[in-house]
Amino acid sequence: MEVIGDVRMEDFFYEKLDKKKRDRVSHHELLGQIMTDAGNEFGPGTSYGNALVKTGATQINIGNAEKEFVQSTANNFLQPLRNFLDGDMKTIQKEKKILEVKRLDLDAAKTKNRRAKSQNTQAEADLRIAQTEFDRQAEITKLLLEGVNSAHAHHLRCLNDFIEAQMTYYAQCQQYMADLQRQLGRSVPGEFLQAFQALLEDPNNSVQSSGTGS
Repeated sequence: MEVIGDVRMEDFFYEKLDKKKRDRVSHHELLGQIMTDAGNEFGPGTSYGNALVKTGATQINIGNAEKEFVQSTANNFLQPLRNFLDGDMKTIQKEKKILEVKRLDLDAAKTKNRRAKSQNTQAEADLRIAQTEFDRQAEITKLLLEGVNSAHAHHLRCLNDFIEAQMTYYAQCQQYMADLQRQLGRSVPGEFLQAFQALLEDPNNSVQSSGTGS
């Protein structure tokens, strides 16, 4: 499948045609299916086959949780941000450019009025018009910029929702693996559990610690 940047050609066309994208299987779901099939081949009645089937089911659960997290992120964080950038932000940029043009017109009118050797009614009229148009555009731009503050507050809430959703996703994954561990009746080494817990609590610190120890 041809790729445009990070976007598959398939997704590109679905987006342009405003059609629902096909629900692709995630890596975890694919791994889970492979494990499940292998477990059934070995025989679900065998110790190893049964473990593979259970692990496969857990991977599928993790894949489903990942899909829910990605969908939540797209709907509750990325889409509102994209709407703001494509809508309000573009309008603000447009009005700021108009304001700059009005400022240049006003400067030109002031210069023309100063250079008039005698009282020039037309030059004064042009200056008043330029000043009025500049003031009107400045007010429009000011109101739009003031609205950005409320937009920032809204998007900050969206960002907090994203962070909470990500924490929930990782907690789900950890719970799935803990349940699997109990089902298999074997303990994961304590050092691994400690490292995994540290990674969930502070990924950056865990990476630095592992790098220091190597």
